[in-house]
Amino acid sequence: MATEHYMDRITSPDFLCAQWQQSSMEMDDEDELKADTVRDHLSEEGKAKEALLRRELRQIMQSVDLDSVTSRDIREALAQRIGCVDGHKDFIDREMLVILGQMDKPSRIFPYLLLGTEWNASNWEELNQNNVGYILNMTREVDNFFPMHFKYVKISVSDEASTNLLNNWNLTYSFIKEAKESGKVCLVHCKKGISRSSSTVIAYAMKEYGWSLEHALAYVKKRRNCITPNKGFMEQLQTFAGVLEASRHRHAPQFNGRGGTPTTTAGSRAHSASCIRSPRRVSSATDSVRFIIREFELRRRGAEDPVRHSFPLDVISKRSSIQQIS
Repeated sequence: MATEHYMDRITSPDFLCAQWQQSSMEMDDEDELKADTVRDHLSEEGKAKEALLRRELRQIMQSVDLDSVTSRDIREALAQRIGCVDGHKDFIDREMLVILGQMDKPSRIFPYLLLGTEWNASNWEELNQNNVGYILNMTREVDNFFPMHFKYVKISVSDEASTNLLNNWNLTYSFIKEAKESGKVCLVHCKKGISRSSSTVIAYAMKEYGWSLEHALAYVKKRRNCITPNKGFMEQLQTFAGVLEASRHRHAPQFNGRGGTPTTTAGSRAHSASCIRSPRRVSSATDSVRFIIREFELRRRGAEDPVRHSFPLDVISKRSSIQQIS
């Protein structure tokens, strides 16, 4: 490929390459604490010092009961190992948060799909140990940490009820499906692995396995019990469930006039319409399938005799709903 010629010549560090993938909206959040912030270039001595601090800090935190120690206790233990650390307090405090997040493992939803946090997305060793090759970033505020080493899709959305996730779920489904077929693992993450990313994984499970919303939600929650899609995302998942249900039945005989079911005639439509006694019998799903029914009726009318009668769409919809009830 032509791009490989240029990719092979990139010498900039990953964290600088990641800046090309930041949106203008993300730049507004650059003061927010992230798992790997961009700092001024350090001298070789400074880099070596930070690497030592990070390594020793991780060993200390993995060997103590984190529920019974304070950050001051950890800094004092670090000083006992490598000497005075007074000039590195900010770095140590930041790294403690990073290490805490990375010690919280991602949740394995399927053999090929992990659900986690920004910390999991920044943990190079963990990503490689889990055979991750694809990373789905469901945030606008978290960077793609290793854009030269993993295949990314970034959906820049906020964790707000008004955010439209539904329009992205075909894209995210295809991306996760690609990872599955490649033999690699896909990490789906947002900031905390609770709302945006979990909603997207639930939507994927519904489409891939034909599950109901209730089944998919229970399945994912059993494997990551902290998930809580916000109210807006739950409503979109309900809509998505309806879309999938309609799609599964698009070849049903009652819709296409095949499989031994006689094609509906204008007379039978009139008879069905005359049987309607009360609009309260009409299902609440009528509005959701209105467009689909119109398309079916247009195709069906094209196959009928030239003498046709038009019926209002609401009558046709009511008839369809009554068939579903009966």
